[in-house]
Amino acid sequence: MSLFKQSPLFLFLITSLLLSCSSPSDKNQSGKNKDEKIAVDSGPTAAIYPSEPESDSSVVVTVKTFRENSAWGYDILMGDSGKLYIHQPTIPSVPGNNGFKTEADAKKAGEFVAYKIRNHIMPPSVTPEELDSMGLWKK
Repeated sequence: MSLFKQSPLFLFLITSLLLSCSSPSDKNQSGKNKDEKIAVDSGPTAAIYPSEPESDSSVVVTVKTFRENSAWGYDILMGDSGKLYIHQPTIPSVPGNNGFKTEADAKKAGEFVAYKIRNHIMPPSVTPEELDSMGLWKK
């Protein structure tokens, strides 16, 4: 007698194995690769805000600037209570302990971090390239 006639379970297992091998495991439900990234122009005219995520209006994020010594920094406050989430007295991700030269620069950087938080881009870090594209720091 044939092995297939004796064991329908064996045939089922082989079929299941073949079907599971034929579907790509590196694709998500929409058919896009999980690691697929959107190309962003890194030149000086590059958009500083990615267009992929949509803002979550239920997340209350407030930016407050402050002056410390002769430089500016920003605070990120979360929720309706305004709980301190980030205290940033220096320019993030660049060497040294220098703050921003103007209040407008500190506000711009703080709003960029707030944008990342609202859109669940975690951690909401800022790179030197992003600072450069916003005109806040030169390499």
